Amino acid sequence: MNSYQQYLQSIKNKVESNRTTCLIQIGSNVGDEYIFNLIYNKKINLCIFIDANVKALEECRKNISEFISTKKIDWDIEYEYINCAISDIKSPELELNIPTGNDVSAHGSIYNKFPTISDHEHGYETIKVQNFTISDIFNQYNLSIIDYLFIDVEGCDKGIVNSIDWKNNCVLNIKFEFSHWDGWQGYDSDNLRRTIFMLMMDKYKVYQSSATDISATKILDWTEDYNDNKERQ
Repeated sequence: MNSYQQYLQSIKNKVESNRTTCLIQIGSNVGDEYIFNLIYNKKINLCIFIDANVKALEECRKNISEFISTKKIDWDIEYEYINCAISDIKSPELELNIPTGNDVSAHGSIYNKFPTISDHEHGYETIKVQNFTISDIFNQYNLSIIDYLFIDVEGCDKGIVNSIDWKNNCVLNIKFEFSHWDGWQGYDSDNLRRTIFMLMMDKYKVYQSSATDISATKILDWTEDYNDNKERQ
């Protein structure tokens, strides 16, 4: 077993230990039934929902409460709802732009040049929100292993993914929006290609999971599947 396999084995041992499992959704908006079902089916212990739009976050709280009320909960579960922006921008506050006429719009963004904001027929409203980094969240909850991380933040995905401390934080499953990686529809991006390559080299299975999203899953039982000494077929 080489050093990297030893590292993976240490992560696997921690994953299989009696620990608090965690799911984080950044850009939760009003909630997602797929996420709710994942929490229920995987019996997640700590569920953290983050959105810069406080009205959308309150709807998310109501929707998950309604979903859970119909289920039998036989494990320890805790919900955290955090009203803030997450980005790699070094500022305690940012301006969130919300299309006028839809207080819980899924297209709210800190980038007012996005057509979903700038070209909205009724204009947009701007509010100030607190801003934190992804490391702030990991540190706040003392997280070193994150079972599921979902990111959909209308243009901030690149900054968040690239600012993750991958050496000290093991994200077992991550899903992020790539379609606005380098600005509006900026998915033809060298940085995006480097990010995908980095994940692959860090032993993630990486694939396009929807028209706008990339998913990656850590391969904990990775082994080299070649042998220089065997005969070639």
